[in-house]
Amino acid sequence: MSRVYNVIDADGHILEPLDLWDNYMDPQYRDRAPRLVVDPKTGKEKLDVEGQLLGSQQGMGGIGGVGARQGAVKAAEMKYNEGRPGGFDPHKRIPDMDLDGIDAAFLYPSLGLFAGAIHDPELAAATCRAYNRWLADYCKPYPDRLFGVAMLPMQSVEHAIEEVRFARKELGFKACFLRPNPYHGNKMVNDPMYEPFWAAAEDLDMAIGFHEGGSSGMPTVGIDRFDGRGAQHIISHTMEMMLACLAVIWGGVCEKYPKIRIAFLESGGGWIAPWLDRMDRHFDDQGFNDTAPKTRPSELFRRNCWISFEPVEDSLAILADYIGPNKIMWATDYPHQDGFFPGAPDMVRERLKGTWGIVDVDDCINAARYLAEQREVDGRRLAIRGGSAGGYTTLCALVFHDDFAAGASYYGVADCAALATDTHKFESRYLDGLVGPCPERRDLYVERSPIHHSDRLSSPVIFFQGLEDKVVPPNQAEAMVEALRAKGLPVAYVPFEGEQHGFRKAENIRRSLDAELYFYSRVFGFELAEPNDYL
Repeated sequence: MSRVYNVIDADGHILEPLDLWDNYMDPQYRDRAPRLVVDPKTGKEKLDVEGQLLGSQQGMGGIGGVGARQGAVKAAEMKYNEGRPGGFDPHKRIPDMDLDGIDAAFLYPSLGLFAGAIHDPELAAATCRAYNRWLADYCKPYPDRLFGVAMLPMQSVEHAIEEVRFARKELGFKACFLRPNPYHGNKMVNDPMYEPFWAAAEDLDMAIGFHEGGSSGMPTVGIDRFDGRGAQHIISHTMEMMLACLAVIWGGVCEKYPKIRIAFLESGGGWIAPWLDRMDRHFDDQGFNDTAPKTRPSELFRRNCWISFEPVEDSLAILADYIGPNKIMWATDYPHQDGFFPGAPDMVRERLKGTWGIVDVDDCINAARYLAEQREVDGRRLAIRGGSAGGYTTLCALVFHDDFAAGASYYGVADCAALATDTHKFESRYLDGLVGPCPERRDLYVERSPIHHSDRLSSPVIFFQGLEDKVVPPNQAEAMVEALRAKGLPVAYVPFEGEQHGFRKAENIRRSLDAELYFYSRVFGFELAEPNDYL
């Protein structure tokens, strides 16, 4: 049975073992590999990359000090090899993932974030090859939970293409990462020199993640204007990503390579809405759109791009509606010192409070549209079904969108306000977190209740309801059926005596499924292998 992925960390990190280069690197390059050394001026561990001492004022020692953000760990006093054990050892990482209920994680480097500072293309290629081989071994014990993201030597487009092919075909990786910073002078990733790389990535179906890193020895916008680790971290991670986003969208990469998939990581997500608005504004202005793509920038983002939010961002719920929840990822940044562990998934859930009837519906709509775009299904003959909360999602999808031609609601919620007053005490306050406090935000309850917008429904619906249901009482389904009948829409209502919230009797479960299938046969015009008369 395949694993179900409910909680996915889009941007976790490993901690490279100090003997990685000795064990995995081509021998002719080992003496030039990046090394941790102690800076004689500060006494802090730094990364020696071709004679450059890289790393923040605190040094590299605390990079694995997850917990420092909340004061549980003193990262500034740590040595590198004292970092969180799960960063070095996959067998110790899995229990940490289980603690947070994380099903899978996509893994980026720590020391490897500085590989862009290597000047020699051959050394860069050897470094990336060694790292990727080690990363594959790190992920190997848990292939359905740990997914490596390959590091690429963008110092040479030819070498980068070779490494993409190797990572995809030999190691089985599905994604690779680039720094958003320029690798060649001021040339951005939309420069013509990179076109063979983008073509290869698209051809290999290799997703691309842009990931920034501070104090890394690469050109970094704005950090010369501010002092202090905090200010420079704010600038580098967000502004370099904004420029990379501009390059791939306004600069034509997404338009020229329509199947490419691009993610923007570890930069926060709140900037994406005004940035897309800014691009769209110039796209619409004939005085500024001289270099614009042919497709609206916000449309290119929604087609090709994703962005990762940090668990503490308050704009998450708002922007989920703006850019689409299917475009949003989240990350722990484990085991880095500014990472979110433990508790990151709960932080995200907290940010999504009050969005029931929005993000769940959008997920279904976007999944259906994706399948239709991929021609996996006929977009004109889609049906949606669900029970209880899923029944509510079903009704909302049918009322507020026109993607589905029919639907089936099993004891689904049609009136949120009525549910808050009529359901049993155990669940009566659930809606405070799902929608908002009642009655104070009654406006939201009306806005998101299908019963108040039944005039917008144009698809046939079948309702199944237990008449002894105390969680979602029968009056919910009956009110919806009455409203649809008054409108003259095809509607069917199948009540069950003695059933409560969820059907228990085998004959009733079978009857409901047979009735639902018969209903679809009438709507979509197909013949049943075994005709029945349940309706």
